[in-house]
Amino acid sequence: EIAKANPKWAFDYVSKHGKDKELEPIIAKDSKYSYRYAIDILHSKTFKLGEPAIAKNPYYSFNYAKHILKGEFPLGEPAIAKDMEFSYLYAKDILKNKPFKLGEPAIAKDCVYAYRYARHILKKPFKLGEKAIATDAQYSYSYANGVLNGPFPLGEPAIAKDLYYSYMYALYVLKGPFK
Repeated sequence: EIAKANPKWAFDYVSKHGKDKELEPIIAKDSKYSYRYAIDILHSKTFKLGEPAIAKNPYYSFNYAKHILKGEFPLGEPAIAKDMEFSYLYAKDILKNKPFKLGEPAIAKDCVYAYRYARHILKKPFKLGEKAIATDAQYSYSYANGVLNGPFPLGEPAIAKDLYYSYMYALYVLKGPFK
């Protein structure tokens, strides 16, 4: 009877006693326990009743798509799109290196994910992410050399502050002096 009080207690009960249809609606109220129910109790099978709760959390949405559905989870995409890391990983792992337009604004906020998205997913410049990329010498150089295959003026102030990347930028991107 106490298991009916909240999702954690319901999940704890089914963890010890096995699947219980009567407790599924209680578990389905929480993203974490819905995901864990699908993984641990249903042995990596879908838990349709819990999907709306799972879809509210980027971490559980991404992992549900990856480990349970082994493919796209449209219901969870709005939550995933709010997180830069999971947006990038969704494009890479779930969409199999195809763009995830909904997640691009989040990806564009971080130099690492913006660069990786341009280099590995888009395989072309990612204008939306260039402002973030330009904040870091290493990623500015790498973006210029590996994505643009030419100068990246927006990133040059960051590059100019780093002796090593200034040298690399002059040698491999500008192929001459960096002024």
